[in-house]
Amino acid sequence: MIHLETPLFGRLEIREEEMIHFPAGIPGFEDARQFVVIKPDADIPFSYMQCVDIPNLSFIVTNPFLFYRDYEFELPEAVQQELQVADEKELVVWSIVTIKDRLRDATLNLLAPVIINARKRIGKQVVLHNAPYTTKHRLIHEAVPE
Repeated sequence: MIHLETPLFGRLEIREEEMIHFPAGIPGFEDARQFVVIKPDADIPFSYMQCVDIPNLSFIVTNPFLFYRDYEFELPEAVQQELQVADEKELVVWSIVTIKDRLRDATLNLLAPVIINARKRIGKQVVLHNAPYTTKHRLIHEAVPE
């Protein structure tokens, strides 16, 4: 059991089997290699990917298919090997959400999804090459009143 003090969640107790290992870290945060996913509310489609190595680092993540039903990509063979994929069904896909000052300006990173082998607890943020996506797809498509 690891005890972690975070600015957002306070004191957390994390079991080893809850952690997801990112062998290469996250691009821009190469020292961030151990994460835990925290789902604060089952009714909201957002979770936090809390870094265990750097307690003040967390990312808001969501299932990109909830917002972009036609989102698709092919996972390169090298990445499949890194994640030790035996069955595609063991993979979980997250997109990192960036929230600006207003929720209606929030964006979703579809260019670099976070792929997790849920069975092996291994993750990697994969930059898709030759893909029609960007790092800033609008989370909310239609105008929302302020």
